[in-house]
Amino acid sequence: MAQRLTQKALDTGIYHGYFLTLLIALPLQLIGHWILMILAGIAGGLTVKRYRHALIAGFLGVGTAWSIIFVFLNVFAQAYVIGEFFASLIGLPGFERWIVSLSILIGGTLGASGSIVGRAIAELVQEIRSSTDAD
Repeated sequence: MAQRLTQKALDTGIYHGYFLTLLIALPLQLIGHWILMILAGIAGGLTVKRYRHALIAGFLGVGTAWSIIFVFLNVFAQAYVIGEFFASLIGLPGFERWIVSLSILIGGTLGASGSIVGRAIAELVQEIRSSTDAD
């Protein structure tokens, strides 16, 4: 059963989309503009075959990338201290872990949105190619 699911995931391109999104999202995070996570999602969405798989690959790819960065920041730069600061700004002291988790969810949502756009671009290009081949 597990082997069949793995083969199906390989056939749909979800692994390729996930790893491509992850590998592009990691360096884009270092630039510091969070909106660029949509570009990572678009790149991952170009490699999958269905919208549902694009959504999963984009969300997990960027979510994993942001999780890796937050773990790194927690070890070396005390990310939870920064999270505690933002939590106290909005009147929720002691909710720093929720702030970090919410940030990861926002990043995953950006990746999922981008991957759906990437899949739509891929289908548009396929449609244009098939219509020009028919003419």
